[in-house]
Amino acid sequence: MNKQLEKDEKGQTIMNARNIAIICDKNGLYSSPELNEILYLHFKGRFEKIQNLDPFVNLCALWLNNNGIAKIEGLDKLVKLNSLFLNNNMIKKIENLDNLVNIQTLNLSCNSIYEVENLSYLIKLQNLNLSNNHLSEFDTLKGLLDCPQVTNLDLSQNHIEFDERILFEILSKIQLNCLYLKGNEIIRGFPYYRRQFTISIVNLQFLDDKPVTQADRRIAEAWAKGGNEAEKQERIKVEQEKRESQHKQFLSSQKIVEDGELKKKEFFEINQERLCKDIRELQILIDNDPSQDLQKQLEMKEQELRNLESTAKHMVFVPESQARCFSIVEEDNGNIIVTNKQGAEADEIINKFYSKEIREYNKTDKDRQKEIQKQLYQNQIDELIRQDELNEQLEGVVDHNQTNKDWIMEPKENEKDKQSKEYQKLRKGWKKDHDELLENLVKYHKFDFESVSNEFKKVMMLEDQELEYLEPEDLRKVWTYIELVKYRDQEPIIHDLDQLD
Repeated sequence: MNKQLEKDEKGQTIMNARNIAIICDKNGLYSSPELNEILYLHFKGRFEKIQNLDPFVNLCALWLNNNGIAKIEGLDKLVKLNSLFLNNNMIKKIENLDNLVNIQTLNLSCNSIYEVENLSYLIKLQNLNLSNNHLSEFDTLKGLLDCPQVTNLDLSQNHIEFDERILFEILSKIQLNCLYLKGNEIIRGFPYYRRQFTISIVNLQFLDDKPVTQADRRIAEAWAKGGNEAEKQERIKVEQEKRESQHKQFLSSQKIVEDGELKKKEFFEINQERLCKDIRELQILIDNDPSQDLQKQLEMKEQELRNLESTAKHMVFVPESQARCFSIVEEDNGNIIVTNKQGAEADEIINKFYSKEIREYNKTDKDRQKEIQKQLYQNQIDELIRQDELNEQLEGVVDHNQTNKDWIMEPKENEKDKQSKEYQKLRKGWKKDHDELLENLVKYHKFDFESVSNEFKKVMMLEDQELEYLEPEDLRKVWTYIELVKYRDQEPIIHDLDQLD
């Protein structure tokens, strides 16, 4: 088949079945028209007329831009079409689109259109581009009211004159999320253009070249209610909330880093102890049987010990609460399979998050947590038993007063019990999150408990929580108790006091 496109006597390419077949072949499309869902007829020798497209009944997207088309026609059979590109042509009127009820995107930019019309049947239309046309006044834009479901509208670089009705009677009635109006006289007509459009178009999220943020909307609404002073106060409030949010994110990030470093340290210490134990056992075996196999095992363990520090340094621990973008399955034999990744990407995930060392460490960590919970439970049982014994002793107290005056022997409260009661009083309503927040604030403000107190109160107010004792001295005591509890059960680093010299 001759691959040259046929042209008419004027030298213009004809949109006939043969030419369309050649274009489909060049673009790797099907030779049977009904099998194609897309069709590229743009930049093809300037077609002047839309025709011979009836067989393409299953088309979903059609590109006819950058031709010489003067009239919208010949599209009645393309009822499944949802994207139509007719930009950069010579179209003067919007017409003959009534059958295209599934259209969602319509691009008519860079034409010669003078009025928005005949869009009432496009009930699914969401994206409409009419930039670089000849739209000018209120009456030429009334047709937009026939498609109030449009969310993205481009009217930039037209000749739209200032008229308040365009905003209040047309644009505000459409469900716009994105609006382009730059290059029109109407922008200069509104003294506070962005503010007024932000307030009037309630769903607006993007105006011209800038997004409309939630903060922008709050500031604009404050200005509408109370003028410049209200706007100033709202700006201060927004900025303060932004700083507080950033500080909260900083504290959260800092905690993740600290937790990761702690886990790295624990991982290193556990594996160091394991390797040292293995090395000692091998050395004992070698003393009795200096075989080559044992020597080789010893060398491997020693090399593994030397590499341990580097391995721990590059280890990555993912917080349990962090969302993961991959899913895994553990087989009966212990193998990990990443179900939604393949090849090198799956191997990288397994090596990074599910290596043998990390899984062994996590298992050890879980066992340790279970042991701690078991010990705490046993401590509670012991405390209940102690209280019962104390009550029995009090019930057994008899009257020893010879003057027949009844008296009760009250157990003397020691200093430790007083401190415990005071600590419980100060921590009334506290949770583990409050302990972590206090620790982070103390470190961040370098033990300036005045600043810690102010910051703590702000966080409680933002989270709508009520705690009674948040003054600097109260928080200092709570911090002290936290540290005492944390280190009281740890073994001393130096057992012999003579070593202090």
